[in-house]
Amino acid sequence: MKGHKEWIKFVFDDGDFLLADSLQSDPGDRIIAHTTLLADLQCRVNDDPFVAEHAVCVEIPEITHQ
Repeated sequence: MKGHKEWIKFVFDDGDFLLADSLQSDPGDRIIAHTTLLADLQCRVNDDPFVAEHAVCVEIPEITHQ
């Protein structure tokens, strides 16, 4: 858990991540990121120790502004 918390602090300090939330009704967490390309975001998410150790499954839906 320590490595995951350090990763969250690092990505927030970088400025591309806006919000991290854990929903009580859902076992998953949500992270909102902006101003980054999907490929760059995927690389950054892959650095999370939970993802690297295959402890979680990640889905990254794109939200576009129109």
